Amino acid sequence: MTVHSSIVHAAVHIPEGRQSVTAVEDRFRAGNPTHPLSRGVLQRMYGLAERTVADDHDQPSDLAVHAARDLLADTGTDPAGIDLLLYAGILADMEEPATAHVVADKLGLRCPVFDLKNACNGVLNALEVADAFIPTRARTLPPNLVRTNAKAPPMPWPNWPNANAATPRTTSSAASRHGTT
Repeated sequence: MTVHSSIVHAAVHIPEGRQSVTAVEDRFRAGNPTHPLSRGVLQRMYGLAERTVADDHDQPSDLAVHAARDLLADTGTDPAGIDLLLYAGILADMEEPATAHVVADKLGLRCPVFDLKNACNGVLNALEVADAFIPTRARTLPPNLVRTNAKAPPMPWPNWPNANAATPRTTSSAASRHGTT
């Protein structure tokens, strides 16, 4: 019997906050007067006019939990029915414990959990791991994958204002997968 997996549900949490590219450029210029940056360069190079940002108090796990709760509600899934939680975000709440443990605790999950990080490819790797996990389990309940890009890393420039302070955070998503024959 061949088992094929598919994404059958997805949910996304997009915070309400926005930051204009002009504000990003102005912040860079203020903290780095010796590094010239032309006005509008980010929009011209990347097509970016603004970015989504979460509140300063939101952690990556908070954004992941928003998306996961939406997914659980939309699908009528009991958290006890989740077999596996993979956190594939680029950033974490803290070094230890793994952010997946924090997300699982906030959701009341009692399943195996772990972070899987590989920059932008992390979510693809997590899908591969979930796909491999499905046929190995006796239970038929779906794994839950949570991915978040929850906050921008500190800027590498030495004079960047508040380089070690909380930085803007972006979106998170959750997906549910199940096996089919």
